[in-house]
Amino acid sequence: MSQPFHLPKLAALLAAGVSSSVLASSYQLDVYAPPNNAPITGLSNQGAWGVTSRSSGEYILDGSNQSAQTLPGANALRLGYGNTLSLSGDGRYISGGSTVPGATAACTSGNKICNVSQAALYDRHTGSWTTLGNLGGTTTLSVNGQQTVELSQAWGISASGNAVVGQSWATVNGVSRLHPFVYRNGQMVDLAPTVAGNGRAISVSGDGSVVSGYKSSSAVGTIWKWNGSSYAETVAPTAHNPKSNALVAVAADKLSENGIWAAGSSVNAMAVQYGSFPGDVVYFPTTLWNTQTNTAIVIPYDHVIDPTPGSLDPVRNVKGTVVGVSNSGVVIGMYNGPVTGATVGTLSQDTWIYNAYGDGATMSFDSYLASMGQPLTATQHVWQLNAMSADGSAISGMYYDTATGVSSAFVLHPTLAVPEPATWAQLGLGLLAVGGLLRKRALASKELA
Repeated sequence: MSQPFHLPKLAALLAAGVSSSVLASSYQLDVYAPPNNAPITGLSNQGAWGVTSRSSGEYILDGSNQSAQTLPGANALRLGYGNTLSLSGDGRYISGGSTVPGATAACTSGNKICNVSQAALYDRHTGSWTTLGNLGGTTTLSVNGQQTVELSQAWGISASGNAVVGQSWATVNGVSRLHPFVYRNGQMVDLAPTVAGNGRAISVSGDGSVVSGYKSSSAVGTIWKWNGSSYAETVAPTAHNPKSNALVAVAADKLSENGIWAAGSSVNAMAVQYGSFPGDVVYFPTTLWNTQTNTAIVIPYDHVIDPTPGSLDPVRNVKGTVVGVSNSGVVIGMYNGPVTGATVGTLSQDTWIYNAYGDGATMSFDSYLASMGQPLTATQHVWQLNAMSADGSAISGMYYDTATGVSSAFVLHPTLAVPEPATWAQLGLGLLAVGGLLRKRALASKELA
């Protein structure tokens, strides 16, 4: 079994003279009980704030007391069709979908009073929000029984709040298509203006200079880097899957704050044989792409998916989903799929965390919580992960308790500012450099004396 992933942090704290009593309480699991137990889809740094959407509206969550407040403002920031409610690193800005009721628009079924849905940016300091518009195209949907004209969807926000990414309807050769966009400096930029397929920008680096997603219906991972005048495109390489000895397409669903790591769910399905049942598990592998070296791997899953096949087990479709990736390459995600037969419930929902900077192993999130000193009870299981904060310090998810039949939302966060191991390494190098400089100055002073 791999070492707990927080050990490098704790070792650095010990070296800095922090007592073991502080280390024992350096992480905390906050539980959001009903009715505040909806998935927390956005987290600020250190888990201080969260955002969630329920049927009754959108809410900001206060990590200090696990309370929920409706997002203020004259017009509620509605989570429209396809949007993801996201939060900037400082907790000030929220991106999502603004659905404005009663707006006049030409619907396909006649000239009716329709809703208009588009990407939006909310500023908690001013209590105001800005609709981001579109790239020139529209489509008409039926959302909750209402005719809705959709312009665009927001899928992510930068840690600084200066950029929102998503997909917008655009018209290419007279046909409406969804194109990936980045909204920055008051402008929505089409990242794939000549592509006839459908694409999406899903994640963005902390300063808005790198965007990840895909540009066409093939869903192959793509990043766009700002070069001073425009966003230059790079398509992901393939990754070798040791289980199938085949190359798989690499995805870029989530991007680290520093813009180096991109992770996601590959579009290539793979069949894995367990026991005497060939193809018993069909899965979509998750991948991790180092955009600096332009190399990628398939994230190992042996510690997470290990069902016991039986005569009643059908072929299962198990899809790997990446929820977040940190600056040092720690990835969190989940596998889910329909499971029937003798092992029903065993594989239906499972969550995991991958340690790229350490021993390169994956462990279940239940085990990870135990390694962090926050174990669940025997009747509780983390079945869903929802968000990772931009600084990689906080994670949100849902756990189910078979004893009570209740799912509860949670946030795992540090109780003191604990940087990532990569940050500690950089700090150590910096201190060595400063020490060397001071020694040189001391020697120079002696020589002058």
